[in-house]
Amino acid sequence: MARKAISENSHRICNERLAEYLVVYNRCNDMQIGYIGNISRNGLMLITPWMMELGGVYSMRIQLPEPLGGYTVIDFDARCQWCHRDITPDCYDSGYTIIERSEGFEQLVKALQFYFSFQT
Repeated sequence: MARKAISENSHRICNERLAEYLVVYNRCNDMQIGYIGNISRNGLMLITPWMMELGGVYSMRIQLPEPLGGYTVIDFDARCQWCHRDITPDCYDSGYTIIERSEGFEQLVKALQFYFSFQT
C-alpha cells in the first residue's frame, strides 16, 4: 500500500524526492528500466536508455520513498505498445498499456497529476 508515501487527501510529493517517484524498475531483477515521462491510470510512457520490445509484457515496480526512510512498492505489469528514439541522444520513448496493477497505482497517478498540474 502506498497510503503512507502519498496521502490520499493531500496528494503531496516532496520536491526534493520527486526523481524517486519517477523511476521504474524491472520487478524480476530490480534493475532500473527508465523514468516516467507520462502516466495515466491505463498506461504510461517511459524514457529508457534502450529500445523496448514491442508487444513485450514487463513486470515493473515503482518504489515510493517513505518519510522516515524505506520504501513502499507499487507493482504492475505493462505491455509495450510502441517505442521510438527520443530527441535526446541514447534515449528511447516507449508507451505501455497497464495490464495489472497493485493497490496504490491509481493513488500515485493522482498524486503525480496533481503535482504537475497548474493550481491557482
